[in-house]
Amino acid sequence: QSLWSQGPSDVGLIKGILPVQVRPKTEYWPSEKAFCDIKQALTSNLALALPNYSKPFIEMVDCKDKYMTSVLGQQHGDKLRPIAYFSSKLDNVARALPHCVRAVVAASMAVEASAGIVLFHPRPLRSHMQWLLYYCKPI
Repeated sequence: QSLWSQGPSDVGLIKGILPVQVRPKTEYWPSEKAFCDIKQALTSNLALALPNYSKPFIEMVDCKDKYMTSVLGQQHGDKLRPIAYFSSKLDNVARALPHCVRAVVAASMAVEASAGIVLFHPRPLRSHMQWLLYYCKPI
């Protein structure tokens, strides 16, 4: 299963990651209102935590079509608390690659995007693509 669930308004990201206090009440909105609601929820003080360098980081990566999406988080009780969200469009060369190779490129982009926050702390990658995790283990 993908990190973000598929749906008419792609609210899987919000439902799966944001705390209950900041989740939107409805499942489907007109596109302009959806964008404003998502932007407001993602930038609220309840949505993102500050990094705690005494706890391990976890990075969840996904690659759909032409985009890399990633969430950097840390365990907070029994939940994963997001610290940062990343998304980036794959370049033309990466988009032409087979899906399995695109996923490795997306993982590399996610690690690079979060490097400024994580600094040199280790972080496991999580993905719905289990084979990707096998190839991304440190040697």
